[in-house]
Amino acid sequence: MQGIRPGRFHVAPVRMMFAIGLAALALVALAAWQLLSTPWLGLDLAMDERGNVMVERVHDPGPAAGQAFVGDRIVGIRDAEGRWTSLREFDPRLEPHNLSDFASYNDYLARHRKISDALAAGRVIVVTTAGAEIDLTPADSRPLATLPPTFWLFHLFGLIALMISSAVWSFRPGNRAAQLLALSGAGFFLATLFHSIFGSRDPSMDPALLEFSLIANHIAQTVVIGALAVLLAQYPRPATRLPIASMLVPLLVLYQLNEIYQWTDIPPHTFYMPVALLYLVGIGIGVVQWRATTGTPADRAALKWVFLFVFLSLGIGVAVYMVPVMLDLEVPTSPLFLVAFASLVYVGFALGVLRYRLFELERWWFMAWLWFLSGLTIVAVDIALVLLLGLGPIEALWVAILIAAWLYFPLRQWVWRRIVNYTESDLNREMPRLMQRLFTAESGDEADQIWLETLDSLFQPLELRDTMERAAEPRLDDEGATLIAPTISAGGALAMHYAMKGNRLFSQRDVNSVRDLMEVGRQAFELRMAEAEGVRREQARIMRDLHDDVGGRVLTLIHSASTPRQAELARRALSALRDSIRALDNRERISLRDLLQQWQEDAGERLGQIGARFEPRGVKDLPENVELGTRHQINLRRILDEAITNMVRHASPECCRFRVSYQDGLLRLELCNDGVTPPEDGQRSLPKGRGLHNIQTRASELSGSAEVGIEKIDGKYEFRVRVELPIR
Repeated sequence: MQGIRPGRFHVAPVRMMFAIGLAALALVALAAWQLLSTPWLGLDLAMDERGNVMVERVHDPGPAAGQAFVGDRIVGIRDAEGRWTSLREFDPRLEPHNLSDFASYNDYLARHRKISDALAAGRVIVVTTAGAEIDLTPADSRPLATLPPTFWLFHLFGLIALMISSAVWSFRPGNRAAQLLALSGAGFFLATLFHSIFGSRDPSMDPALLEFSLIANHIAQTVVIGALAVLLAQYPRPATRLPIASMLVPLLVLYQLNEIYQWTDIPPHTFYMPVALLYLVGIGIGVVQWRATTGTPADRAALKWVFLFVFLSLGIGVAVYMVPVMLDLEVPTSPLFLVAFASLVYVGFALGVLRYRLFELERWWFMAWLWFLSGLTIVAVDIALVLLLGLGPIEALWVAILIAAWLYFPLRQWVWRRIVNYTESDLNREMPRLMQRLFTAESGDEADQIWLETLDSLFQPLELRDTMERAAEPRLDDEGATLIAPTISAGGALAMHYAMKGNRLFSQRDVNSVRDLMEVGRQAFELRMAEAEGVRREQARIMRDLHDDVGGRVLTLIHSASTPRQAELARRALSALRDSIRALDNRERISLRDLLQQWQEDAGERLGQIGARFEPRGVKDLPENVELGTRHQINLRRILDEAITNMVRHASPECCRFRVSYQDGLLRLELCNDGVTPPEDGQRSLPKGRGLHNIQTRASELSGSAEVGIEKIDGKYEFRVRVELPIR
């Protein structure tokens, strides 16, 4: 697996994303403040099919509440000095860029300036088509609740584009394609930001602010499409040797200068025709890129995904919105529809990371997103509480204080500690646990796995992988984005990328912590290996003595036995001795299923001799790849044999049921039989004898548990043995 290859950057990715998110939210708040601080009539206005300005909504509270009504048609306004301003054929909601030439555009702005100047003078008389006169004094500001839903939706789609593109760039700051994507995302956010300002305007908006937001919006739109066009020329591989960026940027600058200084009109539509042509240029670049990826299936698959989302999303917006505007046809939808579809471009890039590893990013990228959104949620709740305290009556103040004191602040501190106040290399916590685990390791591979889990717990990196290389000492790489840590067995090295789920970079202090922890861990592992080697040598000596000395003597007893009974006892002793020797040598492996099938046959034969039925279940369902060492084989077999022996000696069973299952490394066995004499105390009790005690002891030796006893089921007493054993 190809791991993260961080760019050379000095800010942790999640912190960079968080900073960009905070800056974006600050700009959204600034846009809202700008709209809220302008004079306000308290009316939502639109132009009807006859060219009259119509009242669609009267805000209560508001300056016009109780005076104007929904459905009123307004002819014009008269300011305090008696100057008349007509509203005939003036559309308060018109997108000025929808006008086809500079003359129409300037005429509309001039009319808006005249209306704004009249409203800014203070008290005005609003004259309706019915001849009624409404005396209004615009409010100095407007409540936050009066901002239309489209204002917030524009920002939502803009934030989606900005945060997805900046998340890619934060992890790939040196990647040209990631830089172009981030540039387009920033342009998209700024385009929606300024669109939300002039799209939510009141007729009293400052003309200079209106004109600035229009120009800034169109420049940002051009940046979006231009950056995406250059991105397609560069990604997934350079499509042509032509300097696309050097050729395209001067044309875009010239286009924007023409719009600002209004040198000449561009037929058939001055504002949208160049955007449509730029879209066609992008399609041409995509076709060239398609030919360039011939013979590289992975690049072509990624290109198809990018091409689908970029051109389909933007193409729908161009076809449904821009083309009708350019042809002077009725537009079937709103600009919000265009923005919503265009934002799918960035959603497509995010899904492409998951599906095609775009920009060499992988699934850990979404983990970084999770951490970022958690932090952003804290900020969003903070802002929501501030708005609640600022807008609500006195009751809302007390409710907000109670929520903050009892619910929000405790939750906020808990989340914030998880995100920001992470624990630095806590050696006091990890060192004893590491040593304890290494003292149980059976091999170098197991020790390295324990070391990997320790590093993952300590630093919580976005990615932790084997580099397939050797390293003598821990070190920093990629300016702190990566920390290389040698393995405990000194057979390789691990690479950790971006500490604390991408929330910070690694430091020299982390290197020192890894070095100290590694030295202690290696000493513990070396002691463990030395102890294990001593045990193995002693076991080998005991095995030789038992086999050569004791085994030979028992074999002599078999051959010199004077009676068949003595010979049989000697053979049993030799068999038990061989089992003991095998238990000392744990190299022999046997399938769990094979072992239980053999025991099942023997148990059925023993029970058949006393006329009892044997009903086994589950052995055939056991996985084939679960194997047992000698120690497990012997103890498990003797546990089951002892259970059968107990029922033959202490009961008169007619039926014996055996159930076995294996799941998630845990083996469960249950053996029960009827024909049990009811206990005198009427409660569950154990029969006397050492056999059942040995069952529990053997299960405990295998780190498992055994439960034995008498139970009453359906009015009958049964003896039951339940065993649970962990099997790795």
